[in-house]
Amino acid sequence: MISAALLLASAAAAAEVSAPSPSELQVHAWASGGYRMHSEQAEDSGFYVGMARLVANYEHGWQRSERPHAVHTFLQVEAASGSVDLLDARLDYQPAPWLRLRAGRFKAPVSADYLVPATKMLLAERAMLVDLAPRRLIGAEAAVQAGKLGAEVALFEWDEDLLTVGEAHYSSGPVALHAAAGQRSGETNDTRLDAAVVLHPGRWEAHAEALAVLDGGAVPAVGAFASAGYRFGDPATEEDALAVEPLVALDLRSEDGGQDWAGTGAVDIFWDGWHLVQTLSYTHAVADGVPDHVLTAQLRGGF
Repeated sequence: MISAALLLASAAAAAEVSAPSPSELQVHAWASGGYRMHSEQAEDSGFYVGMARLVANYEHGWQRSERPHAVHTFLQVEAASGSVDLLDARLDYQPAPWLRLRAGRFKAPVSADYLVPATKMLLAERAMLVDLAPRRLIGAEAAVQAGKLGAEVALFEWDEDLLTVGEAHYSSGPVALHAAAGQRSGETNDTRLDAAVVLHPGRWEAHAEALAVLDGGAVPAVGAFASAGYRFGDPATEEDALAVEPLVALDLRSEDGGQDWAGTGAVDIFWDGWHLVQTLSYTHAVADGVPDHVLTAQLRGGF
């Protein structure tokens, strides 16, 4: 599930004109794990490790020709599987407050839900439509921001194919909009279209997203997701370090003639803001016509 507050805040921050920052290196570590119990798929029940990540950020800013410039490097590795895997390795250059250039390995900006960092997820799992979207790829991107409007154009290598992505977003008060299109060409030729609406009026937050894969076939692959929650307390403030957010979500995916869906009720407990979050959830899912009831208890923490 996408965090409405995160999407709105990131869009607003991109629109601000900030002074160059001095050189700064930040290192973070995050981990998540828990226990999951299935009523039908007993082999999938048990303890699991969701992530075990080490993140390094380095930023350097300077002033030239009365304009702020900044270079930002981001490196993230994952060790949840038992081996160390590279997730992100990117370099950002900001020659003007309204322009950002990026190159390396990073998330393709197609699915809005996938763009939310794992450390800010409100459910134990991402929406099923993320499986239809491109993920982390090697490429280059240019992003512009003009007030409440922003846009990105990117090129990626995807299994020896070329992926061209165009994304646009709008943020104003409690409303954020996202639209993206990705054209894959080469051995595989298809188009992915994604649209998302995020509402954050007060302590309420809601998210709706749909993604379609068009490959010239009669029936496109489609995913849809909707969620809503209400937060008691604010995990971003020291006064409300303990916050609770109950939420509900509906997840749908149709692909290759099969239809999967899931309904989830969950409660997030922010024990120490975003640094320590516990998620308790119940999901009724139907995959390939087989129903399943899933209970999940997950703990996520980091610094």
